[in-house]
Amino acid sequence: MSSEELNPFIENLFSFLIYILQTIKENIFLLLELALKDKDKTYNFYFSFDNAQKNALIFLTTLFIINCTSILFIWKFHGEKVFKRFKKPTPPKVFEELNRSVSNLKLPKVYSPRI
Repeated sequence: MSSEELNPFIENLFSFLIYILQTIKENIFLLLELALKDKDKTYNFYFSFDNAQKNALIFLTTLFIINCTSILFIWKFHGEKVFKRFKKPTPPKVFEELNRSVSNLKLPKVYSPRI
């Protein structure tokens, strides 16, 4: 995959992440609206959290979202450099040299590199 192919992929991933966050936000607001509308009623959700668990969940979710967005943001600027550095095409000379060095060792075929 070239960097030209990765940039639209990253942009699509970023827009998908924004869509997911908006959906979560809308659902949370709906639940809060229901809870505030009828204070006397208790809602039986699938699970309930105490304050410490709520704070930990909010903190870890925020940390996860910040990490994801910073990775996507940094990749947008430095992705091409990283891609060029780690995705260098290997010249055929390297494969020939590897085959020659393995044949000099006279190892069983099981241990020979599969190229």
